[in-house]
Amino acid sequence: FSKNGENFEKSEKLFIELYPVMKENGRFLINYSNLKYKQGESEKALKLLEEAKNYFCDITLSVKLAKLYEVMGEYPKAEQHYLLAENIAPDRFLASYEKVLFLIKIGKFEQAYYLSKTILNRPIKKTSYADPYIIKSRLRKVVSEYEDKKSISLFVP
Repeated sequence: FSKNGENFEKSEKLFIELYPVMKENGRFLINYSNLKYKQGESEKALKLLEEAKNYFCDITLSVKLAKLYEVMGEYPKAEQHYLLAENIAPDRFLASYEKVLFLIKIGKFEQAYYLSKTILNRPIKKTSYADPYIIKSRLRKVVSEYEDKKSISLFVP
């Protein structure tokens, strides 16, 4: 319901009404945060995610926190949450890939390069999803570009 911009006002009313009962439910807080972010209220969205981490911990929450801290210019906190997401499930590729993109955005090309090489060495567990293969393909480009120029352009797939 809250994904449709036309329903933001109705969604907001529902979230406000449910908040007293659901304020200790991490998934609820994440969804409420998503709405606030879509409404352009990054600070409120961040506050809700910070509340959510008191009740919930997963890769999605950590990556969302990292991205919001990044938007707010709080790069050390963003990097900390990317690291947390990586450590929650070290065999998964998405959080590490998001961290590589973050490192490129903030100009830490060497760190992005070494993390990319580390990810490329991870085995892909049996999966029916193409994501790990796509991520590895993109990271090969990062490694190649760094080795050619010692910098990396931020390409957004």
